[in-house]
Amino acid sequence: MRRLLAVLPIIRRFLRSERGQRMSRAALGRAADAANRATGSKHASTVEKARAAAEKGLRRI
Repeated sequence: MRRLLAVLPIIRRFLRSERGQRMSRAALGRAADAANRATGSKHASTVEKARAAAEKGLRRI
C-alpha cells in the first residue's frame, strides 16, 4: 500500500500532462474498439458510455 501511495503523485502528474492525456485517450479508445469487436458492436452505445465515464474518472485524478 505504501508503494502505491508513493507512486500516486507521479501517476497524477503524468496523467495531467499532454502526453499522458493523449496516451490515456488512446488506451481507452483501443479498449472500446476491442469491446465493440468482441460484441459485434451490439453494445456500442454502452461501450461508448463506459469509455466516456472512464475518461471523466481519469480527469478527476
